[in-house]
Amino acid sequence: MSEHREIPILMDAISVRGILDGTKMQTRRPVKPKPPPGSRWCSRAKLFVLAGSRLGVMRRSPFGAPGDLLWVRETFSPQQDEKACWNEGESCEVVYRADDGWIESEPDCRELLRDGRWYPSIHMPRWASRLSLLVTAVWLEELQNISEPDARAEGVLSMPVDTGAQSPDGRWYEEELYVPSFARRWDSIYASRGLGWGTNPWIWACEFEIAST
Repeated sequence: MSEHREIPILMDAISVRGILDGTKMQTRRPVKPKPPPGSRWCSRAKLFVLAGSRLGVMRRSPFGAPGDLLWVRETFSPQQDEKACWNEGESCEVVYRADDGWIESEPDCRELLRDGRWYPSIHMPRWASRLSLLVTAVWLEELQNISEPDARAEGVLSMPVDTGAQSPDGRWYEEELYVPSFARRWDSIYASRGLGWGTNPWIWACEFEIAST
């Protein structure tokens, strides 16, 4: 029987707040490296089949598999109480920029971390993480295939969209949709990297539940 893994995952402040308030239960990341144009996903073999060929290209999920644990890396600040370093067994407060929340933790290092400095999420060590997510499902799809329920599970707010229909008194009907809102959020992160909504990239999708905070 294989052991479940613990995998670090970067989350920005918006995502962290969504997880904490219960509105974000899914996340998506582009497939890396990007599959060649025209590739199709073969779920049985778990690989991409190249266009016009029987050759396959493996891609590994960044989220692991159901049962694995994702520990969230976010922007943080260790508080030292004017000490130059920690001694073994001493605890410190870790403050999180997303919501000014904090935990008391025992660091496993003695390096100097200046009080009041914000550290980017990529530098967060395991001991400073306050949020662990249990992976319940992982799948692969093209970005624009996201459904309304899945877009809502991404934690975005709905967006009013004109339906093109008019009421008898001349008002235009609007519908509250989540996919356009998710598309805007996706573009704010990935459009500058050439992976915007309009390019419809292959993505890994992950559904999770909070395991611990």
